[in-house]
Amino acid sequence: MSVNMSPNIQPTAGKPHEVEGFFDRNFYTPLGGWVAGGLRRTALTPNHVSWLSVAAAAAAAAAYLVPSLTGALAASGLFLASGVLDSADGQLARATGRTSELGETLDGFCDTLSFGLVYLAAAIIFVVRDGGSPTLIVALMLLAGLSHSIQSSLVDFERQLFIHFVTGRGRVLREDPEILRRDRHAARALGEGRWPQALRAMRLAYCGRQRRWLSSSVALLDLHRRCVEPFPDRHRRFAALYRSRMSGTLKLWTLLAPNSHTFGVLACGLAPFLVPASLMPGLSALRWGLPLVFAFDLALNLPLAVLIPLQRRTDRVLAGEIEALGGEQAPLRGTRVAG
Repeated sequence: MSVNMSPNIQPTAGKPHEVEGFFDRNFYTPLGGWVAGGLRRTALTPNHVSWLSVAAAAAAAAAYLVPSLTGALAASGLFLASGVLDSADGQLARATGRTSELGETLDGFCDTLSFGLVYLAAAIIFVVRDGGSPTLIVALMLLAGLSHSIQSSLVDFERQLFIHFVTGRGRVLREDPEILRRDRHAARALGEGRWPQALRAMRLAYCGRQRRWLSSSVALLDLHRRCVEPFPDRHRRFAALYRSRMSGTLKLWTLLAPNSHTFGVLACGLAPFLVPASLMPGLSALRWGLPLVFAFDLALNLPLAVLIPLQRRTDRVLAGEIEALGGEQAPLRGTRVAG
């Protein structure tokens, strides 16, 4: 079976380069494309590949339970392989014309489940190996998991907005909660099964949370839809303005992206075995290893507390740019936007 990457597999075609981080562009995307190119002639579907990514993460979680450098290295490799498969499923879906909203939701669910399995391993290590409090670690795991979920979803929303404003494409418009709610009710009326309905409920909750936390960006999207989209000349001019204003802010948002959480897992898992013993007295916390990932994820809430107000100010400036292009008075100006 040939594994040459098909020329039809162009995972970033049409996407601005700003929405993909360095690690995506140089590791996950090319390797995921290579895997997808080999799988497109097999019977495996994108959904199968999504579940394979979960299996790789489960194997990584099991390897982390082995208290040795060999176990930590094996776990790191398996967790990176899980990320490659997570990239490959979407690329395979696009290359074979099997994209769907439920498939995208399953992809996100499997990504969350993959991290959840590694977090479970971290909790087991904390309790069984280090004698920590089960109550404490469960609380930390839940808080870290919630933080991770919120951070990743907000980054995803700003990335999708960037794609929409700059290229006129993307999925942000069809992820309006009202549209998703109507689609879910219509599918249920047609007898859709419980699992697809559960996926629709997850997608609705995910998109609703994005819009609650970033309501100023939602207001900008609505203003753009009314005052920019109907006018091609305004659309081109605003795309250039938006790209200029948001490129730096989007780089800051990337600090909270899934790749940062992956780095946290890898660094925490390897730290006890790679940090020289001479440094351990001053860095004694590193001996905890993988369970430190919970503190890492919670610490990422600090930049989030800065990014949300920064995004509000940027959205107000961009609303003013729409006004200058000839649109109506921007509703974001002088209004207090809820978080």
